[in-house]
Amino acid sequence: MNHVVPPVVSPRIALVSCGLNLGGSTTFLCNFAGELVRRNLPVQVLSFQRNNPLASDFSGQNIPLLCLDERRCIFEDRMSRVLAELRQFRPTAVIACLGSESFEVLRYLPAGVLRVGMAQADDPLIYPGIARYAAHLDQVAVVSPEMKRKMQAQPALARHPVHYLPYGVPMPERPPTRSFGAGQTPLRILYLGRVEREQKRVQLFPQMLDQLKASGIPFHCTVAGDGSEKA
Repeated sequence: MNHVVPPVVSPRIALVSCGLNLGGSTTFLCNFAGELVRRNLPVQVLSFQRNNPLASDFSGQNIPLLCLDERRCIFEDRMSRVLAELRQFRPTAVIACLGSESFEVLRYLPAGVLRVGMAQADDPLIYPGIARYAAHLDQVAVVSPEMKRKMQAQPALARHPVHYLPYGVPMPERPPTRSFGAGQTPLRILYLGRVEREQKRVQLFPQMLDQLKASGIPFHCTVAGDGSEKA
C-alpha cells in the first residue's frame, strides 16, 4: 500500500498583543520574533496600541511590525485591520501574547490555524481570564512551573496542553552559598522595574530588608523604578 506523505508546511507565526509598553512581555516578544527572523521563518507582530518604546529594537532586527493608533481608531476598526493583515500574512499559528484584545483575535481565525494563548505573569486575574477563551484555544504557554500548575487547575482548560516556556533566570535547586564577614564587599542588590504590588509584589521588600538586617550581612539595596508603591 502506498502511503501519502503530507507536505511539510513551513511555520508562519503571528504574534498579537494589546500593546508594546516597556516591560518584560514586550522584551520577550522582541527577542522571540527576532530569533524567528534570524532563522528565516516568516513572522509578524501586531499591536492594538500605538506606543512602542522598543521601536528601534524591532526595526533593528527587521521584525515586521504593525502598531495601530487607539487614539484615532475604535476597537472594532483596529480588530478589522488586524484580521485583514492576518488574512494577507496567512499564518499557520497565532499567539495571543498579552491582553484580552489579542485573545479576541483567536475567535475569528479559520480552521487549521494553531491558536496559542500566552500568559506572562502569575497574577490571580490571568487564569480565569484565559480560561474564558478555552473554546478558541488549542494550547496555552506560560513562563513558570507554578503558572503551569495553576493554569492546568482551571476546569475549562483541563484538556488543553499547557507548556512551560522558561524565559527568565533559572534558579538552581541548591544555590551556591557565600560567606560575609567584616571588611568584605557588601551584597549589592538591584531591583529594576515597576514599583507596584500587582505582579511585582513590592510589598515584600520591607520584609526582605528586615531579614537581611537581622542576618548581619552587609548589603546595599537600590530600587530603580516608579509606580503606585514608590512612597
